[in-house]
Amino acid sequence: MSRPHRPHLVLVSLLALAAASCATPTEIGWNAYAGGDYSTALSHWTPVAEEGDADAQFLLGVMHEEGQGVAVDHVEAARWYRLSAEQGYAPAQNNLGFLLATGRGVERDTTEAASWFERAVAQGFSKSETNLGLLLVSGEGVERDVVRGRELIASAAGDGDPRAQHVLGTLYAEGRAFERDVESAATWCERAADQGHAGSQYLFGLMLSRGQGVDQDPARAAEYFGRAAAQGHERAQLAYARCLHRGTGVDVDLAGAARWYRAAADQGNATAALECGRFLAEGRGVAADAAGAFRYTSQAADHGIAAAQHDLGLLHLRGTGTAVDPTTAAACFELAANQGLASAQEKLGTLHLLGSGVERNPVLALAWFHIAAELGSTTAADKRAHLVTRLSPDDVMTAAARASTFLEHRDLDTLRAVNAAQSN
Repeated sequence: MSRPHRPHLVLVSLLALAAASCATPTEIGWNAYAGGDYSTALSHWTPVAEEGDADAQFLLGVMHEEGQGVAVDHVEAARWYRLSAEQGYAPAQNNLGFLLATGRGVERDTTEAASWFERAVAQGFSKSETNLGLLLVSGEGVERDVVRGRELIASAAGDGDPRAQHVLGTLYAEGRAFERDVESAATWCERAADQGHAGSQYLFGLMLSRGQGVDQDPARAAEYFGRAAAQGHERAQLAYARCLHRGTGVDVDLAGAARWYRAAADQGNATAALECGRFLAEGRGVAADAAGAFRYTSQAADHGIAAAQHDLGLLHLRGTGTAVDPTTAAACFELAANQGLASAQEKLGTLHLLGSGVERNPVLALAWFHIAAELGSTTAADKRAHLVTRLSPDDVMTAAARASTFLEHRDLDTLRAVNAAQSN
């Protein structure tokens, strides 16, 4: 639930509150639930819930939402939450509001969601303070009220709720809903991180690595990235892999880096897939695996990453993990070249010069060498200097004009900086 121009609406669902709300359900049902015997708990609580017990209705809602003893069923979860919420049970009001706000099991309705959160807040239910606060900050379902929204989130954060602390820290870091305050952002993210909140562990790690709102400390940054990575946080896995890869705040550990790159890649992280492909292709920290290298590099290239398109072109050109295919290699290089990657431009120029995978065209080859040289490729500059002596003045002028057209209206300083970073 987010808008590109608004802070993320990260709502809090109480999926573990059952442990603290077991007054009416029978003891045998609760003991079964606590022991993970959800079928037994369900069989004992269902009759009680059907008789109108609000606690049991809430618990059945949790079980249907979580798929505990039954298949995940948000429609049924919403039904049980509503029965309980209408009796004034605050946890159920919160969870019903969450389903309404996210459109799970019910038609999305942030106005009704805000109404249920408001009722729970009126009963002093701090979890709903964060949910209602986020709706107020974003203006979804309610009239936008940043001041009250911040007060509600701060209240829950002050009560020690790690999710509220994370949200408050994120809002301060983004500076969208209210004035940016990196020191406050670091303070709240650290509090949430130390309570085990993976998102805040990642964000606080970033702050430590950059010295934003807190003293720069690469070792502590790596520690927090590692904590979040172990909880499955995709971006933290990438960040921790980079620390291990480069020896930033920790000793270089290529095997560990390979493992975390793969973990993030397997969650769909394209940048991690690029690195994973490189590690597998080169046998860095892991046994070389041509097929795996091709698979992960393709995954990254499919997301439009220029470096991955370049690497995929090399794999096709060399027949690594796939058949030798200069034509597809040239197509991959061209995709990356058009994004401004000098190494791909130089290789594409070479293929045009040789007529490998593409029609032989020395003028187009020279144009690509011109472009790549302008973006910092010394190899392309050498090839340009050599080719210029072999072409007619008219061909040289045509190639220069093509290069000029390509480079026109592009931010050359940025492209040069990107290419310099790629070569390091």
